[in-house]
Amino acid sequence: MAINWDETAEYVATAVDPRGIGLWLVELGAGRTVLASVHPSAGGGIERLAPGDCVRIRFRSGTKTPRILGYSDVDLAGNPVDPK
Repeated sequence: MAINWDETAEYVATAVDPRGIGLWLVELGAGRTVLASVHPSAGGGIERLAPGDCVRIRFRSGTKTPRILGYSDVDLAGNPVDPK
């Protein structure tokens, strides 16, 4: 099955807790959390990710974990955040 990235959407989430190398528990809002992996080429200082940081994530097809793409310019409420 082909993956069509044009039909996916990015979401804003809040980093909650690291769960392993390249894995973070992130909050989607309303107390809902998912485990997400860090994209290997995310760059932009994502290695300094800390709990409470707002990130952009993208859900992937099948049973793969959502992917953290990088920091977000807004928080879950849509308010601007300071860039890293």
